[in-house]
Amino acid sequence: MRIHRALEARVARRWPFREDERAEIVLDAGAAGCFTLFARQGRVFINEGRSPRPTTTVSASPEAMADLLEGRVSGIDAWLDRHLTVRGSLALALKLEA
Repeated sequence: MRIHRALEARVARRWPFREDERAEIVLDAGAAGCFTLFARQGRVFINEGRSPRPTTTVSASPEAMADLLEGRVSGIDAWLDRHLTVRGSLALALKLEA
């Protein structure tokens, strides 16, 4: 699955969090499932499923989510074109592109 590969290859290894930052970001890809990214002590952990109290939730179709996570489309462009929605911190959602 494209989303799983992109999460492991791009997001978990290269997401720029400081040591003191904490966040829980839910990625809701509809039929492809939900994933929660936990940022703790400068590291990112990925769990399948939805956190009960996320800092931010990003929702998109499976295709749009995969394109975003793979770097094929800018998060801002996807948001402006209404291919994804963000609830919570837009700044945290933009770190998906880092």
